[in-house]
Amino acid sequence: MANPDKRKGVTPYVQCLVVCDLVIREANTGKHSLIGIFSHIGASRFPAVHPRLSVYLALSDGMGEVPIRIAIVDARDSSRSLVQAETIVPLQDPRAVAEAAIEFPNVVFPEPADYRVQLYADDTLLMERRLAVSEMKPPALPAPPA
Repeated sequence: MANPDKRKGVTPYVQCLVVCDLVIREANTGKHSLIGIFSHIGASRFPAVHPRLSVYLALSDGMGEVPIRIAIVDARDSSRSLVQAETIVPLQDPRAVAEAAIEFPNVVFPEPADYRVQLYADDTLLMERRLAVSEMKPPALPAPPA
């Protein structure tokens, strides 16, 4: 991962970690918009495929180029990663807030269970969020008129 001399051993502070459907970054302003924030997924059958899952994060108090890894894991066995992705977040000033977003298309959840969205920097777990996945029965169709 990162060279500790370059980063001066400063671990960033997590301002936020949000799971949503989509993160939009405006080109003109650099502002992020989070669409469809959630912490629960309901599915009528398993394995269930969530078409688009995005993770937005904001970090501060770090220094240098911070290697970040987001992993979605089964809460019962965190060594069992469903998906993961890595990126570099530049933190040039410890007082600044650096933002990033990672998109995971077509995430497969094998069964109803609790999962965790984990944020790592330099292989150190900084924060995790619970993501509940449950079976939802489809609504019953109304009886035909007599």
